[in-house]
Amino acid sequence: MYFPKNYDKPFKIGNGISCNLSVRKSYAIDIGGMDEYYYKGAHREESDFCFRLSKKYGKLNYDPKTYLIHIGNPNGGIRSWDDSRGIIHAKQHMFGSWYFMFRHLPWFTWATYSWFNFRRFILHKKLVIHFYFFPKALFWFTTSFFIALIKSLKKPKTIYYH
Repeated sequence: MYFPKNYDKPFKIGNGISCNLSVRKSYAIDIGGMDEYYYKGAHREESDFCFRLSKKYGKLNYDPKTYLIHIGNPNGGIRSWDDSRGIIHAKQHMFGSWYFMFRHLPWFTWATYSWFNFRRFILHKKLVIHFYFFPKALFWFTTSFFIALIKSLKKPKTIYYH
């Protein structure tokens, strides 16, 4: 779940970041593609994909020489999906984190992972400073938990690429 800090050396990883991830199309199709229950670039969406990929095909190759040129734009993208000016994490990120937990982590790790989620989504500096957003954040956090629990009991909806 965590990335080592040796970004200057090639190594094998079980989890990748989708902003610069290349995968053989046949492998992606074989593992069922991306899970549609994750929406709007939800947190852990790429972890779900990479975990399924690594489970079937082995660890991924990290190559520090690869690169991607992003076109910088101060507006749009994921910044436009949130209405709380960055104080509250987006609902899809809260959902994605819970959904990932239910789908991939063993039950005995759920308490620790839930605490990490609480620290990340509720006990962060911006929300503490702007405490009047706390009820909204707590509502999103809680409802995301239950929605993720319900969806995790269903068969994953997958996107197949042709």
